Amino acid sequence: MQDVYSVKNGFVKAILTTSGQYHWRIAISNKNTSDLTQGYLYAHLERTSFPYAVGDAVNAGDVVGYLANFPVDGFVHCHFARIEDEGSTWNGSWATFDNPLNLYDQFLIL
Repeated sequence: MQDVYSVKNGFVKAILTTSGQYHWRIAISNKNTSDLTQGYLYAHLERTSFPYAVGDAVNAGDVVGYLANFPVDGFVHCHFARIEDEGSTWNGSWATFDNPLNLYDQFLIL
């Protein structure tokens, strides 16, 4: 199992899958609001690995889940995106608007 860490403080807005067991994801908003706000998406996590529930606060550096073990050797990966949505919870229809990796100058690659 490989940990996935939050890059920023925020609030869990969604934990859902888009199409099956390898597509579970967590969406974390930057602000605790139902207005339009930005956040981050971490996708391809193990369904049972989320230590949070929707509405919980998350701190930068906290483990938000574990990478899903795909049935293809060496295919373990995380889709990481900066997203925006509105509402007290998010249903997966958020917009992805840029590459968040451009915002960070240090990465931990395992």
